[in-house]
Amino acid sequence: MTKIFQESITKKDLIKFLVPKSLKDSLLIIALERNISLSALMRLITSDYSKRYMEK
Repeated sequence: MTKIFQESITKKDLIKFLVPKSLKDSLLIIALERNISLSALMRLITSDYSKRYMEK
């Protein structure tokens, strides 16, 4: 199945990965508590992790 993305989105990379349902549910709860989407939470987590890792 092919998705058609808007022009602004096509300049970004898409990453897909599988996680256990319990982990997804936990992350979704955290996202809902912060009033952000699950994808926005994942971007925050990965951005923060990569910044900390790259500083070392």
